Amino acid sequence: MKKRTGRPSKGPRTYVNSPINDAAVALLERYCELTGESKGPTVARIFEAHLADLGLEELEAGAAQPRFELDEARKTA
Repeated sequence: MKKRTGRPSKGPRTYVNSPINDAAVALLERYCELTGESKGPTVARIFEAHLADLGLEELEAGAAQPRFELDEARKTA
């Protein structure tokens, strides 16, 4: 049996590219400098934690609620 080498897989991943404002990048770089962590895994960890706090269950429950249709005359700009 062949011995596996290298780091274990973290499972399937998808890259998401998004511009980040300069002030946030400066904070990220300073954090990484102080902790020795890499930017990519740090951003992924923060992003995943934020997604967990968004309350998607409540949004999904609200999406299942019936929608009220307004008369054209009652719509306002």
